This record gives sequence, structure tokens and C-alpha cells, in this order.
Amino acid sequence: MHPHGEGYLVVYARAQVSVWEWAGFGKPESSGFDVTAKVQAIREAKLIEFRERELPKALGKRIESTWHRAVFGIKGGEKTAGLDGVTYVFRAYSKERGRVSWDVWSPTPKSLAARLSAVALALGQYCETGSTQALETAVNELEKE
Repeated sequence: MHPHGEGYLVVYARAQVSVWEWAGFGKPESSGFDVTAKVQAIREAKLIEFRERELPKALGKRIESTWHRAVFGIKGGEKTAGLDGVTYVFRAYSKERGRVSWDVWSPTPKSLAARLSAVALALGQYCETGSTQALETAVNELEKE
């Protein structure tokens, strides 16, 4: 999401298949193959769908402000473990503080990381449907820090 025209532009990228499995990452025979060639093959196979949609300025500013406050204010990532899950990477940038990035694996429900991931997923849903309802709900929850 970034400022664009009179509002913000949200760009959503979603893999059409498990890119990890399609590319053979993680398989014993994959150590030593050309990662650059695999990434190029993924691009050529058009395995990633991109959607974009304009977001109203007021909602975009609210998301940007809340997101930055959450990402820049984190005191350390959650410690979780398991055999399967999802890794979320959260990033923010400001001229004053530079770039901040942290990640969490399968966030604990209602945690800061879970609320940030809910906003990210709702932004994707907004790109697909144009409805701000789920996005407003997710932002409201994130603002409750």
C-alpha cells in the first residue's frame, strides 16, 4: 500500500499454486539448483496473480499510521513452534527511523502479530471485492493496542 493520486494504491499478490512445492524448494535434490532460474520460471509460468485497487485517502492514512505505530513499536517477536504454519513478515519505513522488519510464525490469536496479519489479509480481500467492511474491522482491532 502506498500513496497514489487522491488516495492509496493497494497491490495484492497471491500464488495460484504452492510456489514452494512447484519449484521443488526443500527437496533433497533441490540443494544446488539455480534459484535465479527457478524464480524466472515462476514468473514465466504466471503462478502469481496481481490485483490492485485504489483505497480512500482517509482509510489509507489510518492504516498507514496504525501499521507504522505497531511495527515500529514492537518489542520482540512472538516465540511459537510447531510442525506446520505460516510465517508473516511485517515491514515499515520512515525517513526518520529507516526500515524495520520482523517476522512471526503462526501468530497467537489476538496478539499484535495476529492483528497485523488480519489487516494484511483484509487488504487482499479488499483488492478482490472492493468492500472495506473486513478491512475496517481489522483496523479497528489493530488500533486497540
